[in-house]
Amino acid sequence: MVDFGPLSTDGAFRLLHDSRRAWQLVPLPASRAFRADIRLDALDAPRAVVQAVEPIDPFFPLAKGPEWKQNGNVLHISCDAFSFGYRIVFK
Repeated sequence: MVDFGPLSTDGAFRLLHDSRRAWQLVPLPASRAFRADIRLDALDAPRAVVQAVEPIDPFFPLAKGPEWKQNGNVLHISCDAFSFGYRIVFK
């Protein structure tokens, strides 16, 4: 995992977080499975509570949904990268 401050990851993706209700995590082309630890408070969402992390347009019928959990202000995600992206939905 490489620590970039607001997040740590062993993958490559874009994180679009311009909405308070949902963010989008979009793996870069040819990405492999990856993990990410996102510090919500460092991205201007200190009291955010994640409701769901959903795949967006899976490439394969057997694509798995992401595994995720929230510990305080840190969102831990593991994705197989077999979807166009993943929607992080907040309560």
